[in-house]
Amino acid sequence: MPVAPDRSCRTASVAGYDVYIWNCYEQQRVVIYKYSAEMSCEEPKKETTTCGDQTPIEGKLGASVQDGCKPVPASLRWP
Repeated sequence: MPVAPDRSCRTASVAGYDVYIWNCYEQQRVVIYKYSAEMSCEEPKKETTTCGDQTPIEGKLGASVQDGCKPVPASLRWP
């Protein structure tokens, strides 16, 4: 994505998701996320839906990716 996300969240310290959310980019809500743990790491995944709706991963992670969430560390911020 050529622009910074509207929000980026980390769901846990040791094992969890890093989630990057664009509320409305090119007329779509875009969420890129990856799961990582001490001994494993998944490739990033992308979900899209219409602006104003929620993607499946947002529904799964709930409040941990809403406004006021724990941000990703500075080293993992979107370039």
